[in-house]
Amino acid sequence: MIDYNDGEWHAWSGGDCPVHPETLVDTVFTDGQKRERRTAGSLYWKTPNLFRVVLLYIDPDPEECWVVYSDGKPCGVYGSHRYASFIANSLSRPNVKLMREVAALQPELTKLRAAFAGHDPEAET
Repeated sequence: MIDYNDGEWHAWSGGDCPVHPETLVDTVFTDGQKRERRTAGSLYWKTPNLFRVVLLYIDPDPEECWVVYSDGKPCGVYGSHRYASFIANSLSRPNVKLMREVAALQPELTKLRAAFAGHDPEAET
């Protein structure tokens, strides 16, 4: 899985936006045009460019989210179907599936997100 939130420049060969549309990015297009601190959704991603994440957007309380599973085990939770699909397609793991989850499962999803973030919400109670 590629972590674009590392401050490094990443080459993009064209296609769908690789990050959440509200993420702030810097870009340099092949014709030399530079765009600084723009929301990713305001840029054209179908052509090659270089980009780096300036400020990662995280939806504080999404209505739905997408969970990527590999061999029946969750391996990522994402607020955007497009980004979750991108991640699922880029994994070199067997039996990768993408599932939509809704707000009714919010307590379980909060625990799952916390596990990926490296802390246990149950330890706070």
